[in-house]
Amino acid sequence: MSGRKRSLVVEAIEFTIMAIQQARARAAAERVRLGQAAMTAATRELAAAQKALDAAGKRIDELGECDERAELTARHQALQRELAEAKARMMELQGSFGGVKGHLDQVDSLVKLAERRDRELRKRLYDEDRRMEQNGLPTEWFRDTEYREADEARQTADQAMAELRSAGRDSDAIAGQVRELADSIRGIGAEAKVLQEFTGTEEFNGILERIADRKAFAAIAARREELAAGLARLPEDYADWCAPEQMELATGLAEADAALQEAESLAHPAAWDGLEAALASGAAHLAELPGAIAEAGENRDRQERRARIAEAIMTTLDELQFDVSFDPGNRDEPCRISGQTPRSDGDGDFDIAIPLSGEVTFEVAEARGDGHDCHAAVMALQERLKERFGMSWEVTDWGNAAGFADAAPGERHGAEAAADGEKQRAKHQQRERERN
Repeated sequence: MSGRKRSLVVEAIEFTIMAIQQARARAAAERVRLGQAAMTAATRELAAAQKALDAAGKRIDELGECDERAELTARHQALQRELAEAKARMMELQGSFGGVKGHLDQVDSLVKLAERRDRELRKRLYDEDRRMEQNGLPTEWFRDTEYREADEARQTADQAMAELRSAGRDSDAIAGQVRELADSIRGIGAEAKVLQEFTGTEEFNGILERIADRKAFAAIAARREELAAGLARLPEDYADWCAPEQMELATGLAEADAALQEAESLAHPAAWDGLEAALASGAAHLAELPGAIAEAGENRDRQERRARIAEAIMTTLDELQFDVSFDPGNRDEPCRISGQTPRSDGDGDFDIAIPLSGEVTFEVAEARGDGHDCHAAVMALQERLKERFGMSWEVTDWGNAAGFADAAPGERHGAEAAADGEKQRAKHQQRERERN
């Protein structure tokens, strides 16, 4: 037997294992404190700083593109970069805590091994003591083999204690870094809070108001310039020839301009409730302008064509010895030509209406009512128009004269008159020169 007493070795093993268990409990508590207190506090500071920065950023974005925004944006971006660096450092420290956990997991494994060896040794010693007692031998001394087993258990426990101390040192170091990081984040958060609070001051709101007014003045000036150009584009006779539903367009343009002129006289036009409506009204009227001007121009062209047709018909009737009277009509009413024959009974009198569309309607007075005189009068007018002005008159509805012209019956006579404007004017001018 060895000279080492069993009781002393066993007590040493028990003491070491007990110390490890107590230290492990303290380490677990420390890990909780570090993870939940230091790291949680740093994370909370990080979230608060980010919230303040986000709020400030939204307010700064309201400034749009302007000189006043440059300095505030630079401060905001600098704080964002510092916060991003702090977040990256936080991730690194969280990884370091993973390393500490690895130490503690190793401690757990070593403690379990030491406890198992301790249990095995105690069982062997118990069995050996029973055997030796039965043989009347002393039991307080270890044999060499038993001592080696006890020593292995003790060494395992000592190794666990060393791992535990290493984990504790690492934890302390990381905790210090976390606290430093939390202080840094707290400083960033304080600056972010200052920036956020500035965006809620009267000074900042004044900047917003000035920027809004600048934008409003610019929008008003641009729209008024467009409205002035639009009004200048309207022909002088626009009201005479525009479509009925577009009669008020010029008035609408002028009213929109007047409203914007009133807004332009305000110190803070951006605050005027009617600004958007006035700008929108001007835009709506301007959008109608091209189509309205085009339609008025088309109606004017139709009027000129109608006037040429009417002049040709009146000249022809005059040359055919009719007494001619004329009502020029307008956009909505047809021009009317009345041609009275020299005959006392009025047989052969013409009543002609020409709307802007160019579809001529005519009526010829006829005493007999069989259409013969009507047909003869119209044919004479047709031939004269073609000879005199090169105008082709195609009758589409002869009415009572249908039996003579082989046309569909009807109460009134319809015709389509068409002329080549340039050809007509040229021939007319030539004949006038010949007559003179």
